[in-house]
Amino acid sequence: WFFIDAPTPTHYMQTARNDPKINALGCVTQPQGVCAQLPLNNAQHDADAGSHAPRMHSVPASCRNPNTLHAAAACLAYGSMNPATGTQGLAAFCIRSPGDMIGITAVNGHIPAAGLDSADLVRQFGVDVAFLEKIGIQRLAKKDPEEQPSDLCVKAFAALCEGMDTPPSISDIDFLCVCTQNGDYSLPQTSAVVHAKLGLPAAVASFDLALGCSGYVYGLSVAKSFMEANGLRCGLLFTADPYSGILDMRDKHTALLFGDAAAVTLLTDSPRLTLGTSVFDTFGDKHEALIRRPGQPLFMDGREIFNLVMRSVPRNIERCLKTNGLGKDDVDLFVLHQANKYVIGGLTKLLGIPPEKVPFDIRGYGNTVSSSIPLVLRDYLTDDTANTMLVSGFGVGLQAASTILTRATA
Repeated sequence: WFFIDAPTPTHYMQTARNDPKINALGCVTQPQGVCAQLPLNNAQHDADAGSHAPRMHSVPASCRNPNTLHAAAACLAYGSMNPATGTQGLAAFCIRSPGDMIGITAVNGHIPAAGLDSADLVRQFGVDVAFLEKIGIQRLAKKDPEEQPSDLCVKAFAALCEGMDTPPSISDIDFLCVCTQNGDYSLPQTSAVVHAKLGLPAAVASFDLALGCSGYVYGLSVAKSFMEANGLRCGLLFTADPYSGILDMRDKHTALLFGDAAAVTLLTDSPRLTLGTSVFDTFGDKHEALIRRPGQPLFMDGREIFNLVMRSVPRNIERCLKTNGLGKDDVDLFVLHQANKYVIGGLTKLLGIPPEKVPFDIRGYGNTVSSSIPLVLRDYLTDDTANTMLVSGFGVGLQAASTILTRATA
């Protein structure tokens, strides 16, 4: 929110259009519809653009609720004169429409109570406790064979509502996305089934996102863009990829790693966490390293995946930091896809970041694919010591995706 103090509106428009130094930071939309880039502070502005260029003044809090036309009109009226100098000027406002500034408001999930504990894993797969400690998994959560991914989503939503003082009203939800590669059916999409089980109104946009371990980061970007483009204000992003039904329980390369769970992220225009710019990588030539062919169980070439992750994910994360204008020291928490303890440890060393900044928390349920990041993130949603977080998903595809989450009050 800025007040632009310029000799005349015409002078401001010409300056905004013609001076490339002004086109440095922050986009503000004029009432006339012209979009100009503005520097962050007057000192920088004067040095770059000269003292006769427009200057910026904060608009008071009483004039910062643009959700109605009345508030917008009041802001425009306020901006007709600079109260500090009494000079005429041009008001520049970014008037927020419904669906603008979509971000994360709440996160929760459901982890099935049933599962295989460490004694079961040692007995069934012939491994020792030291190996389980190496991969950081002491128990694998397993859904009931009769449960569908949509059932896990419904239970995750129930947990979300139970954990909120003011849960979202069913009638307010206008967006629903389910990230899964193992839905209830080949068709229809699982989001339609979840829509029915939650009893949502008809006026809801819903679709599935067929992605694996990178799916949460992709899902956040897709959901934010879709909601903002279409004026939607209250969305649910589910991740639910139970691997129980596609594993060969005799294959310890896969059966020792994957657990069942679901998570749900509430996305609204009153977020706790805002989203930065995401970066993506796809290594399609390695798609057979983690694959389920028709009529066969999941196959994983663990060594191939590990080598690619160690080579490529640090570069993806470095690019994300650079894209968002951050250094490693600016990030309070690195929430990485919870593949296993060995992978997380390797990435932590390669990135040169303190281990205490890289949470690992799948000992009690295993690698839950696209749900692994939100299940960790839920513990830090209200943690004021974690104001800037980098989240990074990598795996199936093979793919990598990273983005920045910033606390809205930071």
